Amino acid sequence: MGERSRRTGLALLAGAALTVTPLLATSCSCGPDPSAPKVLVLGFDGMDPDFVRRHKDRLPHLAGLMDKGYFSELETVMPPQSPVAWSTVITGMTPGGHGVFDFVHRHPHTLEPFSSMAEVTPTTWTFNLGGYTIPLRGGDTVPLRKGQAFWELLTERGVAARILRMPTDFPPQPSSTAALAGMGAPDMLGSFGTFQYFTDDPDEYVNRSVSGGEIQQVKVARGRVETALRGPVNGMVEGSPRVEIPMRVDLERGRRGHRAARIQIGDEVVVLREGEWSEWIPLEFELIPVLKSGTGIVKLYLRELSPNFKLYVSPINIDPVSPEVRVSNPSGYAAELAAAVGRFYTQGMAEETKGLSAHVLTREQFAEQANVVFDETIEMYHHVFEGWSDGFLFYYFSTTDQAAHMLWGDHDDLLVPIYEKADAVVGWTLERLGEDDTLMIISDHGFARFDREVHLNRWLMDEGFLTLDDPANVSETPGFLHVDWSKTQVYAMGLNGLYLNRAGREREGVVSEEEIAAIEARLEERLLALRDPETGARVVERLYRPKESFAGEEFEFAPDYLVGFLPPYRMSSATGLGAVPSAVIEDNEDEWIGDHCMAHEQVPGVLFTNRPLRAKADGSRPRLHDIPVTVLDAYGVTPPEGMVGESVLDRASD
Repeated sequence: MGERSRRTGLALLAGAALTVTPLLATSCSCGPDPSAPKVLVLGFDGMDPDFVRRHKDRLPHLAGLMDKGYFSELETVMPPQSPVAWSTVITGMTPGGHGVFDFVHRHPHTLEPFSSMAEVTPTTWTFNLGGYTIPLRGGDTVPLRKGQAFWELLTERGVAARILRMPTDFPPQPSSTAALAGMGAPDMLGSFGTFQYFTDDPDEYVNRSVSGGEIQQVKVARGRVETALRGPVNGMVEGSPRVEIPMRVDLERGRRGHRAARIQIGDEVVVLREGEWSEWIPLEFELIPVLKSGTGIVKLYLRELSPNFKLYVSPINIDPVSPEVRVSNPSGYAAELAAAVGRFYTQGMAEETKGLSAHVLTREQFAEQANVVFDETIEMYHHVFEGWSDGFLFYYFSTTDQAAHMLWGDHDDLLVPIYEKADAVVGWTLERLGEDDTLMIISDHGFARFDREVHLNRWLMDEGFLTLDDPANVSETPGFLHVDWSKTQVYAMGLNGLYLNRAGREREGVVSEEEIAAIEARLEERLLALRDPETGARVVERLYRPKESFAGEEFEFAPDYLVGFLPPYRMSSATGLGAVPSAVIEDNEDEWIGDHCMAHEQVPGVLFTNRPLRAKADGSRPRLHDIPVTVLDAYGVTPPEGMVGESVLDRASD
């Protein structure tokens, strides 16, 4: 989804990030029990079953499991968005139980969007000293997902559990589980990844703003660039200015193949050639002279020295060696991992999709960096696996998803090698598993083309469900700026959600209980009849009513409808944040060309195992919420009330 959507609701973290006091954690009481089974779940985000089938000849280990019958498509949840799907894996509940319905929720009384994954509360306990606001205690970041994580049920019964990079598990909560945060962990700015790009090319910076990054104009004078890297805000100083670190670049314009730059950031120096990525560079951001600093890490990519200077700087990641924000449990676990494998990406969704969308990286440069992320993740996995002697292990890989968003459909030459790396991970694992160990390989959803974006708020306007103060005020500006709420019945927000402007619930709600049935009937009839004016193709496969579709009681932020689009259609990012553009359907011009925020039947995930699957009595395929129940079953743990899945492995064959 668009970067603005991802960042919504997390901006306050930038002010709190450097003042958070790490929560106390209990040590991992993970004594080995040789008699207990070992269960491993590998999560390859977005791995698509049809893509695997099409490329079986290059994926021998996945193909081997498929040929043995140890494979099934895995039914995903609606909507098939990663925070929703992985919350279902974590809790064994549908969205009605865990309460996550989108990347973005909205406060009904304010209509302000916020992240569905975590809420940030800055500290209010401070005192002033010499112009600096000193926190007496840290702020807090609280997960918004409801329900108990299935691995907590294991550890309560003495089963050791290790949870590496589980999406939406930020911050990892103090427990006896060893955990490293994944998707949802921010960068040092409090965003889900904000790059910085330095250039003297006017075509790159004049009249140009980008989503997910900051472009800074520089000048090359006598072979040198003098600028500054902009760090997190300093919440201890009035006005909360950004902390900056001086950066100096000395250019060497030698013969072809030998052009390089000496780059100094603070006290750190690195020499790069054109087209070269740096290793991790540790940085120190001074908050209070002598008394207080914050640390982060970046990678640099020297894209070009001439005819123009172009330097790409990754988002400033939280340094795992000395994290300013809790990214692991116990709090020192991230540093232990860094000591073993070196510094690593702590930011969730670390692949540089925003750099490609902003056209400051080419597709090939994006693929190169995505492979670096994958290689780093695999190296850590090898380390963790080799130290795993008992209990349960979950390990997550993001690159299969993030790469597919940018490569799907037209760039198999770049995407297949990433799947080959995933296949190699499976082969490496199978060679090392014990005879009695259980392996499950899962994905939260599959993929489809995203060729046409739907501005659903504009459609609602054309159909009379939404009214502007002046019909001429259509635009891609977010925030429902010109909506006349006194005449609006329905609005769209997020990537699949429709909301009634209900009296007594919304800030300026006008739809009464008596009107709901008639409005909903007309809405369903008209939306299911929507056709693409250019092709005549159907746009929407079906509508889902969360309160009728999902068990549970956590519907405070649930949309009234979830829209199940047919590929290649998806809700526009502009609609996701409350814009009302001029057209209903347009070509997707972004580099983000693959997606899955559609009808969930269209984008199933995968389930591979090293054991036979048990056929369901109703003939249906396994579902996401069956996965945690299956893990619990392997350890003889009865799932609690609220978990709606069933075990899918055939234990009779063991």
